[in-house]
Amino acid sequence: VNEPADPQGSGLVQFYDHLFEAIRSVDENHTLFLDGNTYTIDFSALLIDAKERWKNTAHALHDVRFF
Repeated sequence: VNEPADPQGSGLVQFYDHLFEAIRSVDENHTLFLDGNTYTIDFSALLIDAKERWKNTAHALHDVRFF
């Protein structure tokens, strides 16, 4: 999922739960990269229990805003 933008953030966590389950049912070995919410800059909803919730995952940040 590239640069998700869920206004509440809870839908993204539920979507990642389903995605994680579906992928892990056929592949337990590869690392999954999960983007943060709001175009990859907000990880607050994902980090609460990510370590226990989604094993073998990494969080991807690719902020391309110009300062």
